[in-house]
Amino acid sequence: MVRLIDDAKFFFVVTLSGKEALGNGNASNSSYCLFFFQLLGHLMVVANKCAQQEGLAEGYRVVINNGKHGCQSVYHLHLHVIGGKQLGWPPTGN
Repeated sequence: MVRLIDDAKFFFVVTLSGKEALGNGNASNSSYCLFFFQLLGHLMVVANKCAQQEGLAEGYRVVINNGKHGCQSVYHLHLHVIGGKQLGWPPTGN
């Protein structure tokens, strides 16, 4: 999925078909933690691969929105990849 947003020339989302989300599992369960960190690591590798293929070699931002105050609107783990121009800090928006 590719769409333009105000903060960047390029924006895409890396997602998966499952319902995993930050905070959905038992953080004290070492098997769950290992699974979740492997899943997140895989998403980061895929995001980097896609970013390179889309010409974002000079850099990009990866964002995970979590919970109501984090403006999460889709309640499963996914990464927003934003780039294509010099981004500011702190991020701007609503």
